[in-house]
Amino acid sequence: MVKIIINNLFIMVGVIISFLNLFLPISNEKKKLKVRSIKINNMTKIFGIIGLVVLTLGLALYLIVDKYREPVPQKNVNTLKLSDTIGTSIHELQGTTDFTSIKSYGITTVRDALVWNIIEREKGKYKFNNNGTINYDNFIEKFEVNKLRPYLMLLYTNNLYGENKALDNPEIKEAYSNWAAACAARYKNKNIIWEIYNEPNGGFWTPQNNSSINYTDAVKRTAPLIRRNDPSGMVVAPALAGAGEIPLMWLEETFKEGILEYIDAVSVHPYRHNNPETVIADYKKIRALISKYTDKDIPIISGEWGYSSLSNWNGKGNNAVVSSQVIQAQYLTRMFLINHSQNIPLTIWYDWKNDGDDKINVENNFGLLKSDQLTPKQSVIALKTLSDTLSNYKFDKRINIGNNKDYIFKYVNEKSQVAYAFWTTDNDHYFVLKDEVEGRIINMLGEESEIKGKNITLPLTKSPSYIVNEH
Repeated sequence: MVKIIINNLFIMVGVIISFLNLFLPISNEKKKLKVRSIKINNMTKIFGIIGLVVLTLGLALYLIVDKYREPVPQKNVNTLKLSDTIGTSIHELQGTTDFTSIKSYGITTVRDALVWNIIEREKGKYKFNNNGTINYDNFIEKFEVNKLRPYLMLLYTNNLYGENKALDNPEIKEAYSNWAAACAARYKNKNIIWEIYNEPNGGFWTPQNNSSINYTDAVKRTAPLIRRNDPSGMVVAPALAGAGEIPLMWLEETFKEGILEYIDAVSVHPYRHNNPETVIADYKKIRALISKYTDKDIPIISGEWGYSSLSNWNGKGNNAVVSSQVIQAQYLTRMFLINHSQNIPLTIWYDWKNDGDDKINVENNFGLLKSDQLTPKQSVIALKTLSDTLSNYKFDKRINIGNNKDYIFKYVNEKSQVAYAFWTTDNDHYFVLKDEVEGRIINMLGEESEIKGKNITLPLTKSPSYIVNEH
């Protein structure tokens, strides 16, 4: 930085001296004094030479500094391996989770919660074990044993400090922040993602009066304490329910209140009834809002999102519903691929397993597996295929073939090997991959065959397929 300043000063001085050189002869002509004219002419020549020398030095220094200057980091440049972005949600309070099985499907991050009213049942006394419900120390240890990153919501309110299901008075905000600080201190240095509350713009926060203001105030109190007690951790918020117009209005209110100065990422839950590609427009709007209120490069995390597979939906509950396991598998695969292409550093699929066996209950059918954690659904097979195929690849670019409903993604790994993922949201049709390939072609559920050649005609369907070059 100092070199750049000196360089600019050289250029500025050179320009000023050269500029003066232009005006001194004019002043000389007006005075029309012969002897003085000779002296001034000599001075102008000297000034001109000095100006040119200084200007030359400045330009030379500029070229040297520019050559060796560190490149300015660009926002939203995709440097993520796909494997870094794959996560899922669990509910340990509903039954023991098979962490080993989770790891086997290529999942690297798991989201669950620490529950305030379980841990603090007397004011100021925290029981992470021997609380009559769950041994949180043993729970956290499972993450470490299986090398999974914990993503922990800090939930919700506590009747010791008020009847409302909201952090809406000074006492409960202070108590919540103290409890969160105790959690961070107990489980520090474990690379935990700490999420402050969950969906405060929805039904988990009632009444909603001034919810954006009260929530931001709670974050301002809580985030610094978490960071102080667990420097290895990451603080994310607000776990926004939805990504439509009304949720984004609520989100902007928190930005106005200054929440972005206290968090490391904006977490959203972009549930929708339609296809996952539609989220691209929502991310664009959220990024525009972030840029409006800060110059910091704050990423977006997809902290919870899934589709329930229900062939006989009764129209009740969350409308993120698809009519078959095949469509759930398609949407899951495309969701992870789209989020990775949009430089979303983490995608949490909701849910690891079905919450029950009711075939018409939306909440019972979001899982990757059936409720027994033994019976796989097509979505978990698709996830394993995706992970096995592209886990070590980084997104390179989307190849334009003239139809904005066609998605042909190109990937590169550390060995400079190239891979592709391709599908369409349009009716099934064919396209020509102009690049030369030699390797394997793999469908969404893992069936594969050899492929070799250039300008190969390939089918585009709603189920993504992959090509992996191996030469």
